[in-house]
Amino acid sequence: MPMYFVKDGDCGTETAFKIIAAKWKPQILEVCINKGGASYSEIKQHLTRATDAAIVNQLNSLVADGILLKVTIDNDNSFRTVYTISSKALDITPILSAMQQFANKCHEENPIEYVSAIEYSKKLIGSKWKSRILWVIHKNQSIRFNELNNSIEGISHKVLSQLLTDMQENNLVIRTDYNEKSPRVEYRLTTMGNKGYEIVQALAQWCLEYELIKPYITINY
Repeated sequence: MPMYFVKDGDCGTETAFKIIAAKWKPQILEVCINKGGASYSEIKQHLTRATDAAIVNQLNSLVADGILLKVTIDNDNSFRTVYTISSKALDITPILSAMQQFANKCHEENPIEYVSAIEYSKKLIGSKWKSRILWVIHKNQSIRFNELNNSIEGISHKVLSQLLTDMQENNLVIRTDYNEKSPRVEYRLTTMGNKGYEIVQALAQWCLEYELIKPYITINY
């Protein structure tokens, strides 16, 4: 069985979610995408629970990260400022659609309330360790606990155990106990786990394309 060692460092999934998944950002993006550009007042209408300061801070952050463009429109000497989607953001919209399908399907199988598909996807696959777990299991197809633990630099036995339990409860990972002379337990991805892996890979590719992270460093041995 091939083994994959994932070194610690920036991960495309984590970087992407930092940019798009912080509180209020998913809703801001949704408004701007659906309207093809929106003014501050239009955005505020959809974020009734957010403070003015929070909206401004997240708009500035999205502009600084190149996700939104702040554009001033001259309409018969009546100037209006709108926030439009950049080409960088357009390239991530198919991934956002995949997240929506992923969240909908996961919600069907394990109903929990969530505000947006981006936030829900972050909870399921967006943490530092979960994205790495998905990557290693996918590459190995099936892997034992200790092999998985040894494949991810920096993760503790306790944290890995807790995350695998969470991922099982959310139907991303299957645990199989083999009743043999030497008992063994192996983990593999479910259909939804593989869908989550596809999103992880797509986010990493997006980050690489825009030079937001360094290429993954992995050792196959």
